[in-house]
Amino acid sequence: MKEKRLDEWLSRIETWEFIQEVEGKYGDKVKTEILGFEKFIRNNGQLEYSKFIKQFTTIKSQRGGKPENSGVWENLQIMLDLAIYLSPTFRLEMTDIFLESKILEWRDIGGDNYIFLNKLGR
Repeated sequence: MKEKRLDEWLSRIETWEFIQEVEGKYGDKVKTEILGFEKFIRNNGQLEYSKFIKQFTTIKSQRGGKPENSGVWENLQIMLDLAIYLSPTFRLEMTDIFLESKILEWRDIGGDNYIFLNKLGR
């Protein structure tokens, strides 16, 4: 199988639709402030993410300068989305954790108490 890369994930429209959702919930910007990705599509159909990314607070990119200062930083939900994209093994592990640990079942049984416990864990 072909190795997947970060830049491929960043070029996907689906990635940015998800990032917009994360930004709407956890970011510092309101959805209406974010320009649509349609303005950043290249002729080959891929998203020019290096310009589009500047609108977000939940994902940041640094190029140039010292190599140790370069990279991409993101919110936990975005990081998990990337990990799931890059690794089918990780995708399976995440699914198993939810199913085998019965996380959703315990949430449903716990009702409002589960919400309280969730807040304590933060």
